[in-house]
Amino acid sequence: MTRFVAISVIAAILATPLLADDGWVHIFNHKDLSGWKANENKDSFTVKDGILVVHGPRSHLFYTGPVCNANFKNFEWKADVMTFPKANSGMYFHTEYQDAGWPNKGYEVQVNTSHSDRKKTGGLYGVVDVIDNAPSKDNQWFTQHIIVKDKRIIIKVDGKITVDYTEPDNVRGARRLSAGTVAIQGHDPDSIVHYKNIMIKPLDPDCRWIDLFNGKDLENWKIKFSGHDLGENYLDTFRVEDGLLKVCYDKYKNFDNKFGHIFHERKFSRYILRAEYRFTGDQVPGGPGWAFRNNGLMLHCQAPETMSKNQDFPVSIEVQLLGGPGSGNRPTANLCTPGTNVVMNDKLITAHCTNSKSQTYHGDQWVTVDIEVHGGDIVRHMIDGRVVLEYEKPQLDERDADAKKLIPQNNGLIVQEGYIALQAESHPTEFRKIKILPLER
Repeated sequence: MTRFVAISVIAAILATPLLADDGWVHIFNHKDLSGWKANENKDSFTVKDGILVVHGPRSHLFYTGPVCNANFKNFEWKADVMTFPKANSGMYFHTEYQDAGWPNKGYEVQVNTSHSDRKKTGGLYGVVDVIDNAPSKDNQWFTQHIIVKDKRIIIKVDGKITVDYTEPDNVRGARRLSAGTVAIQGHDPDSIVHYKNIMIKPLDPDCRWIDLFNGKDLENWKIKFSGHDLGENYLDTFRVEDGLLKVCYDKYKNFDNKFGHIFHERKFSRYILRAEYRFTGDQVPGGPGWAFRNNGLMLHCQAPETMSKNQDFPVSIEVQLLGGPGSGNRPTANLCTPGTNVVMNDKLITAHCTNSKSQTYHGDQWVTVDIEVHGGDIVRHMIDGRVVLEYEKPQLDERDADAKKLIPQNNGLIVQEGYIALQAESHPTEFRKIKILPLER
């Protein structure tokens, strides 16, 4: 019950993969090398002033992060690159981590403006080379863009095609199209190359899902309990055990209105959110009756930093998750609107909660819920692939004191984006998958 984009330049410097509405994902956070693994000479890769600096003895930096589990088949990959005089580097794809040496698997796209090697920027190294005349200039940023689709490889530099290659069917060995991760090359101690805005766009539908919960810890999540400061995990309520994100009450004597929420640290606008959840055990003493087997996925949330200390629920659109008591009807994936309203059938809905058309799920069974969100437009709730509720125009409620404070910075009532949060409302709950699929406009 009651009581998350367009990605900005500022957001692009933060830590985890960031999603853009056109399907691009930032895989370098401009802060550190999280999600990457260097091999033989790790100090050849550093981050300075938001830039990936490649300078040092031979080494290769392999992507090992969560996007597609670092295993790409069909994709687009691009980066802004700056070479310095006599520098050499490369962008590998369909490769795999190895402890030392030049990567044995996959293809390299050359980065070289003025190094003595005649093979220059924009070439598919050793296959279709750009000889002598580099399409890049030292000390100037350029964008190298690689597109891999089935048997075709297209390379662009600043939007101009330098390679359009279709791999023959009879290619054998490790240097061929298959699948794998991407990597950046540190070539030699005299080479200095800078990278920024390193982004990938998976083209295989199943690959574009990104895990928000890593199954190991609560990294990239922020916790807020009513009556407590941001970041305090009251009585260890939110925890990870056996690969599950759990809402636990074994350390409580009484609920005492300690409503809690755990927020993913990124904003989102247009996406499909998928979660698998179940209710377990008994409600903690003192929990409100309506909170029996009750949790929620809070969408388009206000930032947790903007909540007052004693605020019970973030201003948001809630996908209410309910479990059955053992008999009778109690639908799930309902809508509740703390500080918000929506439009259904051209009518503004100001009622706090609206039931879905879902069936009732009794006991401790796992349930899969999908929510399709189109910014400030249509939102659909789905259970097991079936739409059970649909509405549009999520908006701030001018009558609500907490929402009223947000209207000026929101530039109006319609809410286009926000944070995603899970609840702690007095009944033990488990989540085993929480993932997101960015949608194109």
